[in-house]
Amino acid sequence: MNIEATGYIQLAYAYSRLGFKDTAHKFFEHAIEETTSSILSSPNNAPYYYQRATLKYEIHDYEGVVSDLDEAIRIAPQHIVYYDLRGLAKFRLNEYLDAAHDFREATRFPSSVYQQALLHLQLTEEWIQTSVP
Repeated sequence: MNIEATGYIQLAYAYSRLGFKDTAHKFFEHAIEETTSSILSSPNNAPYYYQRATLKYEIHDYEGVVSDLDEAIRIAPQHIVYYDLRGLAKFRLNEYLDAAHDFREATRFPSSVYQQALLHLQLTEEWIQTSVP
């Protein structure tokens, strides 16, 4: 990833934590543009798609998150963290069954996100049972 993207990402998160949402949004947009440049120069680099997906999640572009993670998973399906974030985006898009499937995938192997994905799966299944007709 290029140095400009890294700088924009750091500024975006800093402004976001301080409560300056409009300013943070602008920096997230710049970081997305720079990450897109990195993707164009290295289109088979799954972590770039994941990075862009995390940025899109911050600005509530959940369809963009799913799209980027579809590509990251196509390139590197063994990265469990990709499934967890895609599940969160699908949940936000009211695609609860698909979200549960992604959370299940994220819990197939022990990893740094296993407990988090397991909690997401349990909450999603509970939501499906109580809220989805």
